[in-house]
Amino acid sequence: MTFQKGNPLHWSKLGFTSWNKGKKCPQIKHEKQFKKGQTPWNKGLTKTDERIRKYAENGSKTKKQLVKDGRLKGGFIKGYDERRVKTQFENGHKVLDEWKESYKEKLLIRLKEGKYNRKPNKKEQFLDSLIQSNFPNQFIYSGDGKVVFPCGCPDFWNVNGQKKVILFHGLYWHLLKPQKKNPNLTREQVEQHDIEKYKQYGLNALIIWEDELENKEGLMGKIKCFMTND
Repeated sequence: MTFQKGNPLHWSKLGFTSWNKGKKCPQIKHEKQFKKGQTPWNKGLTKTDERIRKYAENGSKTKKQLVKDGRLKGGFIKGYDERRVKTQFENGHKVLDEWKESYKEKLLIRLKEGKYNRKPNKKEQFLDSLIQSNFPNQFIYSGDGKVVFPCGCPDFWNVNGQKKVILFHGLYWHLLKPQKKNPNLTREQVEQHDIEKYKQYGLNALIIWEDELENKEGLMGKIKCFMTND
């Protein structure tokens, strides 16, 4: 999903505002380290000064000792920095997950209000033509928000009284990208997860993968079997 100008899913159109909108760069306020009349010990000194040279040598010795002890690697102090980075990473993902849930809720509201005008892509159009030619008056394209459930928006909705939906899955978005986080994820696990989501609302879901469009006969047989089974 790309966020670009004119995109109906752009976060700014869903009620989100930038965290730094209208804010200026905060002025960094340093606490006074020296009392009135006092001056820092290194004021006016240059690198050639003996005191500056000794200070730098001591700092270098401390860093070398950390490297020798195996505590400093790649600029991080083992123990402290690892915990700090791990905490920041976990907190960042927690905020991202919360934002995703909030985004999903606003998207569903936008779909119900009919403000989401998504059109089928070429592969969805091809699948729709196959369904209409082989199973006329059975399914309609609902990926544009005609039908919305709390678990999502199905791509095709049965209009003949059967509580059945068809979900079209692209390989990248529904399998390859999730596998970057979970390399052991399989098609069967993805299908089972999505089927269970709709099953809790009394709906039977059929998953059609992008590469299945290459075999028309096999695909039509799969849909026919789904239509005849309760």
